[in-house]
Amino acid sequence: MVFKNKIFLSLVALSAFLASNASAFSISPLKYFYTLAPGDKQDISITTKNDSDQPKEYIYVVTGLKQDVSGRSIFADNIDLAENWIQNKNEVVAVPAKNSKDIIFTLTIPKNSPPGAHYLGLGVQEKNDQAIGARLLTLVTFQVSGTAQESLDLEKLVSKQKYYFDKNWSGILSLKNTGNIDLDLTGQLRVYGPFNSFFSNAISFGNKLFVQSQRDVKINFTDNSKWLWPGKYYVQVSVGYGLTKQVLNAGLSFWYCPKWILIVLGLVLFAMMLKFIYKRVKNEVAV
Repeated sequence: MVFKNKIFLSLVALSAFLASNASAFSISPLKYFYTLAPGDKQDISITTKNDSDQPKEYIYVVTGLKQDVSGRSIFADNIDLAENWIQNKNEVVAVPAKNSKDIIFTLTIPKNSPPGAHYLGLGVQEKNDQAIGARLLTLVTFQVSGTAQESLDLEKLVSKQKYYFDKNWSGILSLKNTGNIDLDLTGQLRVYGPFNSFFSNAISFGNKLFVQSQRDVKINFTDNSKWLWPGKYYVQVSVGYGLTKQVLNAGLSFWYCPKWILIVLGLVLFAMMLKFIYKRVKNEVAV
């Protein structure tokens, strides 16, 4: 699968500005769709509007973007090589009161850049202001042209417990995108139990899994609408991913012993013990 020698560049605003006149400003990014190749250069224009009654100075900001194991997006520095592909870092722009100005970020793709997805935050921060809301960022996602590699590793599938005495069966499924493009994920859970019992559930993974990101998903093995026999259960997980519809499979097993079984066994043992004592006392009296 080939990206047809292009980079798709999309920009989405993620932040809202503060309402106070002391630091009120906003950014208005455009949405770009460019066809680029390694070695190409493209200017990215973002409009900064000073909504306060005073002239302000703003510093250009460039950060990387990553996903945590829950799928949430986090902006941070020095996490994406493409942060070094942006010019105009740390420059300062002055914007008069109640006015706006376009700022330009220049993206240059190295000639030897391998194909793959990158995630950046581009925007501005009010000079000498480190408060929350002083920095506004636009998400920049781009894919370097070349051959797409869809690759997903199933890092682990573990059950919360090996033995369960109630129906709170659960576990953790951990996946990592080791390819060079984002992946859509689908999943199916199948549980097999005693006497050929069977049920299945869909697994929800949320948003796309970024390149080189890991996703930990809590999965529920239980179907509370069914009568579940005591015994050994087998869990099979199938994960589909990407445009090529590849599938990963994994499995585990655990034991289920409901509390009522323990109560019944306890009563049986107690009854057997009473019967043994009765016979023993009866034999002693007979002697």
